[in-house]
Amino acid sequence: MNEEYRKSLKEKGQPEAEESVGSFITRIAFITLFWFFVLIALAAAVIGCLFPKAYMNLYRAMGLYEKASHYAEVSAERVGHDIENCDGRCEYSSYLVVGVDCASLANNYQREYDLTKAYLSTPCHAKRSATIDAKYIEGLADEPSALSVIYGYDDHVHAQYVRSALALDKDNESSEFVTASMQNPNLGTVSMLIEYTAVRSGGVDMSKAKNICVGFGELLSETDVTTGGKTDIVKVATKGSGLYRLRLLADNLYKLGVMNEAEASRAKTAYTDFIKSLPAI
Repeated sequence: MNEEYRKSLKEKGQPEAEESVGSFITRIAFITLFWFFVLIALAAAVIGCLFPKAYMNLYRAMGLYEKASHYAEVSAERVGHDIENCDGRCEYSSYLVVGVDCASLANNYQREYDLTKAYLSTPCHAKRSATIDAKYIEGLADEPSALSVIYGYDDHVHAQYVRSALALDKDNESSEFVTASMQNPNLGTVSMLIEYTAVRSGGVDMSKAKNICVGFGELLSETDVTTGGKTDIVKVATKGSGLYRLRLLADNLYKLGVMNEAEASRAKTAYTDFIKSLPAI
């Protein structure tokens, strides 16, 4: 292209041939890149619909608990829950466990509420929880203090249900659920009371909550953790878990003025004294 022709194109407002080709290539590259990302997004969506379990595991491994909980919920819905005679090892309850735990870590209270409610409505949830506790014992048999914090999965899910219901301002539902459990209290009741008393002081009979705390403390203090003269790790886990939770509940009740300092102190030291008293396992 000679200089006179180049000047002629500029005067007419027309681009040079080399400039036009470069602009065309750039435009094609951007369009190609755009559609590439569109196709990738569509492929990811299709794969997510077809294989939610794979995405659940992927996002969980990456620490993206919000997304993991979503795909756990989708996976549970996909397999259904016709499990009246389930032994606690079904896919449905397995997905719910992942969903509950991931939703809790993500602080997604709505999904935590939905999934804990679904889990507790499942006929096999107690059996599933028992298998989880067995794994805890297997992995932490030589660390009773750590075991006591996480042991009692079923009770833990009850507490998460109350926690999420309160976070969603479902006060009546949560107080009725806790009150019903207080009629025949167990360690699950203690777990629920911990969550409830952490944020509420009304709606539940606090004097009864104190009686439950004191009563279980006296009961557990007399509980033997040996079988045939040998330390029984299941009994250790049960007692340690109970005392640990009573410690938390007593602290909440003290802050609410329901317990005096001496009563709360006894509940707090009972746990640490128990852990210190244990022989090497």
